[in-house]
Amino acid sequence: MNDVPALDALSALPAVQAQAVLLDVSKTNSDQDLGEIWSIRSALVRKLRLILGIHKDYSGTITNVTAIQEDKWPPNFRLPIHRYRRRARNVAAMRDAVDEAPAAPVPAARGLTLAIEGTFDSAELEPRIEAIRALLAAAGASRYTINLSLDEVVPAMSPHR
Repeated sequence: MNDVPALDALSALPAVQAQAVLLDVSKTNSDQDLGEIWSIRSALVRKLRLILGIHKDYSGTITNVTAIQEDKWPPNFRLPIHRYRRRARNVAAMRDAVDEAPAAPVPAARGLTLAIEGTFDSAELEPRIEAIRALLAAAGASRYTINLSLDEVVPAMSPHR
């Protein structure tokens, strides 16, 4: 690999100079290689290239150089070390907050919840109940709480009542 400048040094350059440097470096290095050198994801290398107007095809060959997106230069992403330090500060703050705060009750974990509501005729209701039976047969040693209510709907003018 040829002489690849540091990412923060590249970001500090004016856009036109950064384009020339990245164009030269991109001719001999893939986005993945540059990502490893700079300790960033190759997607961020691709973002840098596109901001600077450098386009590659799927084989990694530079196909086109277009206008620089001046409004997006220098790029607005943080280097991984900044993210790591910020995350470490947040974790420390969360630990301090946990030490100071009283322990909240942990809600009971809920698993499967099934509700069948509506008015069905017996032909519609039978496959639903059969599906519940099949579910319970496959569940093994799980425990369930169930409230089952089955009410027959009888028309008001029925001779049965």
